[in-house]
Amino acid sequence: MSVAIAVVGVMGPVLLAALAGFVLARSRSVALSGLTDALFYVFVPALLFSTLSSSVLSPGELGELALAACLVCVASGALGWLVLRAQGRRSRGFLLTVMFANNANMGISLCKLAFGDHGLALATAYYAVAAMLTFSLGLVIASPGRAHLEMFKAPFVHAAALGLSVRFLEIPVPKVVHAAAELLGQAAIPTMLFSLGCRLATVELGAIGLALQATAIRLLGGFGAGWVAVMLLGSTGMSRAVILLQASMPAAVINFVLAEKYDRDPHLVSSIIAVSILASLVSVPILLAWLMSN
Repeated sequence: MSVAIAVVGVMGPVLLAALAGFVLARSRSVALSGLTDALFYVFVPALLFSTLSSSVLSPGELGELALAACLVCVASGALGWLVLRAQGRRSRGFLLTVMFANNANMGISLCKLAFGDHGLALATAYYAVAAMLTFSLGLVIASPGRAHLEMFKAPFVHAAALGLSVRFLEIPVPKVVHAAAELLGQAAIPTMLFSLGCRLATVELGAIGLALQATAIRLLGGFGAGWVAVMLLGSTGMSRAVILLQASMPAAVINFVLAEKYDRDPHLVSSIIAVSILASLVSVPILLAWLMSN
């Protein structure tokens, strides 16, 4: 019973924050582009910088999280490619959704609530690498000819690199600057969850067969890839829990942005995001209960 209460305590705030966005977007027009810009250019970069620059994680832990994120992304993509190939299909949007998980909106939030500040640091490190992969490998998939230009425009990459430089090169940062970054970063998690709810209110379901296949790969295949990663890396304790949880998140909302911008099956991508998030309402509590009881 205590584990069930703990899981409700973790999932409850996440679901209610997203529900608030969903209800508001259903009742009136919400300028989601403004929220997205604030997250993309300010809140998430501030969270990455403030967390990584003051992180207590060792280089070994950071390397472990980075390798795990890369392994999960590549393994999930390979599985998605094999599934498409077996059916004689091609879909770059499908590949985006199985490779790049919701490690920010849901992953960071859940790890913070379930495992505290250390879990937040681990989850943020994992997400920093996942974000870099999204805006490098993801852009190669979505827009091969422009990937090298778009990658260096992503503020996540700059914020993560700066935060790590400050941490490991011991570069002094004025307290007022770090305090401002920390304050802005605190707005990232609730805003991400709220905007996720807003986005779900506008998603239209379609191509359910492919959406279900992508959902299975993202949730079950992602967990399998995460399990292989922790075995190969010898991960234990909280690092193991965070890797498995982050690897098992539903498809990231950013996939829709990339699919829409570069015309890579945006309707299919939006369906996969919606179906995978709905399915995760069952899979994630089960996984959380298992992780929190071990």
